[in-house]
Amino acid sequence: MLQYRDTKMSSDESDVEKKIKTLKINEKADINILLLGETGVGKSTFINSVANYITYTDLKKAEEENLLSLIPSKCHVTDKHGKRHIIQIGSEKDHNEYLDTGVSATQDVKTYVFPMLGEKGKVRLIDTPGMGDTRGIKQDDINCENILSYIGQLHELHAICFLFKPTNARITTFFKYCMAQILSRLDKSASKNIIFVFTNTRGADYSPGDTIRILEEVVKDIKSGPSSVDIPLNRNIFCFDNEALKYLAAIKQGVDFDNSIKLRNRESWQKSANECWR
Repeated sequence: MLQYRDTKMSSDESDVEKKIKTLKINEKADINILLLGETGVGKSTFINSVANYITYTDLKKAEEENLLSLIPSKCHVTDKHGKRHIIQIGSEKDHNEYLDTGVSATQDVKTYVFPMLGEKGKVRLIDTPGMGDTRGIKQDDINCENILSYIGQLHELHAICFLFKPTNARITTFFKYCMAQILSRLDKSASKNIIFVFTNTRGADYSPGDTIRILEEVVKDIKSGPSSVDIPLNRNIFCFDNEALKYLAAIKQGVDFDNSIKLRNRESWQKSANECWR
């Protein structure tokens, strides 16, 4: 998702740490990323996870420091004795601190800004209403207009990120409708900045799973439709699993896990962090 250049590094440095050190970014530059996805795809967990991936070089470092939580949420975990725990991630205070007030708020569109690499740059994640609104296509139209109105205030949009789960048997008509609506209103050159993020991919061996076939059909339909936008499907696909965030929040609240869970979440963190810096 974030571009870097390769240089020689000592062998004891992690891949993520190497990439952080060699990242090329202008002084005080902002990276603006628009997030789009159906309700329940895991956008909030993704936002919180990305904030931690680009702040801490590995899970061990994240365990030693404060957990970054841009959006408050709750999750359930089971400890090594089989006891279930409700884990609070963040608080309303955290939410208000990270909510961007620098850009006028558009209804239901929220922006979260956090620093990257000290003072050298910031990441702005633009969180949008879930596509396929239960109130119907009229509300989808309103949501699409709100999104377009918001991004129209930005000087630059570096990526349009569509989020999916790898287990989607189908993509709803509403989602396809909103996807086509937004793309039809942007310049065709924006297609080169479209990326596809798959969440919860550990169960699919960190792959897009069955959803990729459905997505290929949607992309084909968009290309042959009124917008005729040609969207690539190759190096712009990223696979995350953000369960490590829940694990991290749990251990900071005293929950104990067995070694197999620790190792699994270490792998999940590393693979997802590498995707973030790819």
